[in-house]
Amino acid sequence: MNWRTLIEDVCDIIYPPANKCIFCNQEGKLIVPYSICEHCWDTLPFTKPPLCDICGKPIDSAKLRICCDCAKYSRSFVKAGAVLEYMPSVHETIYRYKYKGHSELAKPLGLLMAHVASRIAWPDMDVLVPVPLHYERLRQRGYNQSALLARYMGYELNLPVLDKALYRCRDTKAQATLDRAERRANIAGAFAVSNLKYTEGKTIMLIDDILTTGATADACAQALLGGGAKAVYVFTLATGVLK
Repeated sequence: MNWRTLIEDVCDIIYPPANKCIFCNQEGKLIVPYSICEHCWDTLPFTKPPLCDICGKPIDSAKLRICCDCAKYSRSFVKAGAVLEYMPSVHETIYRYKYKGHSELAKPLGLLMAHVASRIAWPDMDVLVPVPLHYERLRQRGYNQSALLARYMGYELNLPVLDKALYRCRDTKAQATLDRAERRANIAGAFAVSNLKYTEGKTIMLIDDILTTGATADACAQALLGGGAKAVYVFTLATGVLK
C-alpha cells in the first residue's frame, strides 16, 4: 500500500463516503468521488459566462466586463473563480456543511473544487491558503470549513496547504447580516500573516466557501500582499448573492 492509498483510507474513516447525494439527500447512483447524483450533476448551477472579469460573479449582460462591486472598489486579489452560483440548493448544502456539523461534506466538495480549479487557465500556484476563523468561532464550530476544503483541494492538486499562514486579529460580526459597505468596514484589518516565510514571493490561491461582495477575500489578499505575496487569486465553492 502506497502513502496515497493510506491517506485515502484514513480520510474515509474520518470522513466516511456519503451514500446519499450531498445536494438532494437522495439515495441512488452517485458520481464518484463527488457523491452527487446524476440528476443533481446535470442541474447544478455551475458558473458560466457572463461572469465578472475580476471576482467571477455572474453578471446580467455579456456587454459588462465587471460587476458593480468591482467597479466601485479596487481589488487586492488578481482574479476569483468559483464552482457554483449561490442558488438555494447550493445554499442548503453549504449551510449543512458549515453550521450543522456535517464536516464529512468537506471531501466531496473539496474534490469538486479541485476538479474545477484544475481546469482554469491561471498561473501556477505555489500554495493554498484558507480563510481563517477567529479562535472563538473555531472553538464553537469545531472546524474551519475553508481549511477542510483546502485540505482536499491540496491533496488532489498536489499543492501545499498553509492553514496557519493567515490568522484573524479580531473577531467580527457575521458578514451575512451586513450590507456591502458594512461588510468592508467590518472585515477591514481583521487578518494578518503569521510568518513571512509562508507568503514571501509566493503566488497564492485563497480558499473560501462563498464569495458574495468579495470583502473578506479582499481583506485576506491585502494581508497576504502585505506579507510579501507575489499575487493572490481566490477560489470558492460558490459565488454570487443568494437568489
